[in-house]
Amino acid sequence: MKLGRVCLVSFVCLVLVGGVAWGEPGKKAKKAPPTPEELFTQMDTNKDKAVNLDELLAMKQIKGDKEVAQKVLAAWDADKDGKATQEEFKKFLESQGQQRERQFAKLDLNADKALTVDEVKSMKQVGGDETKAKALLERLDDNKDGKVSLAEFTRVRNIFQVPPAEKGNKKAK
Repeated sequence: MKLGRVCLVSFVCLVLVGGVAWGEPGKKAKKAPPTPEELFTQMDTNKDKAVNLDELLAMKQIKGDKEVAQKVLAAWDADKDGKATQEEFKKFLESQGQQRERQFAKLDLNADKALTVDEVKSMKQVGGDETKAKALLERLDDNKDGKVSLAEFTRVRNIFQVPPAEKGNKKAK
């Protein structure tokens, strides 16, 4: 159960925040994603050096969903004191990076250090659907070379981690 939860958390992390555009002709380059320190500062609206439930609920990514905010806070709050410090937040991100490295190794079926559409199709969340696999690959492929490297796969994309939804209880996007 915990491994499934961690895998889904990693997948959600990869999918929810887009990558950086690398100067494609005719397109504006997107601003680089904020650092973990910048993200924490943005969330810590009361400047008490900790993020609490109310601050999470105010984030547009959470959309006021108390259940999601509580789950996110529980994942970040290592000492279970009801708030997440910057150190707890950094440790959480580090553990997610390590989990994504393990997940990448499992997905990289031919061990060439790059994920292709066929390998992404093997992900449980994609379910063999080539359209979904291509869309996910496109979101993760920062340099637009048609494959996803370990660095692209492990880059922090979303910090709002949510445990897996129960079957039959999934929310529509």
